[in-house]
Amino acid sequence: MRSFKEKASILSLKNNITFLNNLNIVLINGDNNYINILMELNQRKEINKFLLNATIQDCRNLKEILSEKNINFITSNDLLDLGKCLEFFMVLGKLDILKAKNDYEVIKIIKENASKPESKDIIIHFKRFINNCNRIKEFQSSLVESFIKLTKIFEEDSFLID
Repeated sequence: MRSFKEKASILSLKNNITFLNNLNIVLINGDNNYINILMELNQRKEINKFLLNATIQDCRNLKEILSEKNINFITSNDLLDLGKCLEFFMVLGKLDILKAKNDYEVIKIIKENASKPESKDIIIHFKRFINNCNRIKEFQSSLVESFIKLTKIFEEDSFLID
């Protein structure tokens, strides 16, 4: 005889499977690329906001600066992964538009985008980006700090030109 706890777990599992089936989410023998992406993003939720607020142009600017400087803690491949993730996320729209959508709509958009042939390797880019996200943020922050310091120098100092 099963305990109440086991019966509750089985019932919960059945309810979750029914819920997922209603969303057309197939866990077994299905295309799980989008599920893997959702799981990766769920592990580090701050990354979602970062990806929704960053732009492709931001990524290009970081690549350009990286090529001009001798920086060892971040590579152009790290920024390539960021760029691929940003391209993938562009389909979702900006954060304010995304907040207006329900979970089903967001999952559906991610599923459709992940099933495109050009997105077949996107999970690889997401995993590498998630692993390197802190370094990319650190690089971005160091650039902002440098800009602030330069701005202060120009604002506080006076230069005499003869």
